[in-house]
Amino acid sequence: MACPTNDTMSSQEISASMPPDTARCYFPSLIHTTPHSPERKRCIFWTPSYQYTRRNGLLPVPATYSEDVCKLAIALLLRTYIGTNSVSYGFLKRGYSDKNGRPIVTRAHMCKADLHESETVHESFSRLTSTPLNSSNGEGTDLDHRVFNTTLCLQPPGLHERYPEKSLDPIVENPWESDMFFCVANGIYGASSQNCIKFRLHYSTKLLDKTRARNVLSTFESIVSAITDNSTCPLNNLNIISRWDEYRFGNGMPEYRSPPKELLTSVWRGKIRTRKQSTRQTIFWV
Repeated sequence: MACPTNDTMSSQEISASMPPDTARCYFPSLIHTTPHSPERKRCIFWTPSYQYTRRNGLLPVPATYSEDVCKLAIALLLRTYIGTNSVSYGFLKRGYSDKNGRPIVTRAHMCKADLHESETVHESFSRLTSTPLNSSNGEGTDLDHRVFNTTLCLQPPGLHERYPEKSLDPIVENPWESDMFFCVANGIYGASSQNCIKFRLHYSTKLLDKTRARNVLSTFESIVSAITDNSTCPLNNLNIISRWDEYRFGNGMPEYRSPPKELLTSVWRGKIRTRKQSTRQTIFWV
């Protein structure tokens, strides 16, 4: 179900047009409404380290984990919010220079993903394609009007520990002036955290407020958790409520007799049931 834009409907009109059980859903809309303040101030959210598993051996090796899994997670995130099967987004990859090991930024690409509900997570990896922005054939600049202005910055293994003062700061020369800027670090050093990754979200208050930003990061974390837990699962059966939320709702809230589930197919088809928001253990800086 395609979402109407700000130019066509107000948030009140959109809420009024929705069925009663979808008027206040868990997912904030990035298209329908924006905060009152038009500031470009950057706010940051961290998530705790998230340890992933390789249950069936189909996932990429840790060295390429953030490139493959996090690109797909971003694509699914944008598909959830924007409501289109084809989404594009920019990403930057930061690596080490050959000379002294200091972090450098590689070329920016435009990444495209054509998502099909019946495909499995593993099959969807092969549908991720990227094109350099300065490509001579112009593919990198042929963008759909629904493209969301997001940048995904990928960090090499161990960069956070080697250069903590620089490793996860947003890249200044951002070609898109992104509304949302994801920094993802993986392969964190340490015996107990070799397979952990960390997410950091920078966003503009022109687009998001604090509550929506929390939900964006929570949804991203949940999608990463879901696609790494079972890569043979069809996209339309992915549960994007995180295991942490399942535990909270299953044990801390008596009104829920079983852990809640929110499937991507329900979100994409506009059939989202009402549920109370959980309290996230997320740290907020301004």
